[in-house]
Amino acid sequence: ANCAADQTAQQVRSALAELARGNFIVVDECTEELLVRSFVRRDEGWKSPNMMKSIVSTARTVMSESLRAVLCSEISRIDTSELSTKINTKTERSTKDFIDMLIAAVEKDLRDCEVAPEVANWGDETLTERVTETLPETHSETLPENGPKPACGNPSRNPSRKGSLTAITPTPSIATSIATTPADFSPEQVDPCGFNQFYDAYPRHMKRADAEKAWRQAIKRATPEEILAGARRLRVDPNLPEKNFIPYPATWLRADGWNDEPLPPRNSRQTNGLTDTQWQQAFDRAVADDRAAGRIA
Repeated sequence: ANCAADQTAQQVRSALAELARGNFIVVDECTEELLVRSFVRRDEGWKSPNMMKSIVSTARTVMSESLRAVLCSEISRIDTSELSTKINTKTERSTKDFIDMLIAAVEKDLRDCEVAPEVANWGDETLTERVTETLPETHSETLPENGPKPACGNPSRNPSRKGSLTAITPTPSIATSIATTPADFSPEQVDPCGFNQFYDAYPRHMKRADAEKAWRQAIKRATPEEILAGARRLRVDPNLPEKNFIPYPATWLRADGWNDEPLPPRNSRQTNGLTDTQWQQAFDRAVADDRAAGRIA
């Protein structure tokens, strides 16, 4: 926004159109979403398993079928050949196996999407042919026009069969908007990758704004589902202290609290925690309460 402070709306739109004609960006005005095509592959965040889990979760929240098709194509082109093949004793998978598994999950979810002609031709209203060279020292790549679906899937991949490709479930969200924000917009209308569900589930509600900032950082280290499950476990923990002694949600998130073991007993009479069955029953009740209250589907 600061870079475009001296630009009119039309000048910004013209600049976006130029980038779109060179296929550096993809714009879908129907859903008000914009994708920088090479960002996922070239920023190399995908090399981190936790970051890649966040990328996969975010990709599934994109509303535009056209952008989903392009995302599928871009993620499929990621080259994992140089990633570590050393087996992690804790996960029994190598980094390469884990990233390949996540890529395969995206390919499975998004492979049936197609690029709509109006998206492929966005910014090209006055031209009859695509502009293939627009910026110096870069390479433009052409999107399919009224043709077959973009290639999605790399048959050479052989991800580990351990674990489920559907372990990461879609999380409600609103994709990045390129339109002017309406005057009556409220931040609580948008659920940033499941934050509202987390905040409702966490046993103490304090400093919501700080909690949301911490949430945005936390989902870079773990999936929203993992964090939400941790908050629900804490809420039903029989050893939960009085509310005044429960960490603020932001504090809990910054400390990766979802990885914590159950709380220790609060007095000598409670020497044993719940059995696995009792823990599962308590957890199921918490989920049922959330569903009955309309906090989750």
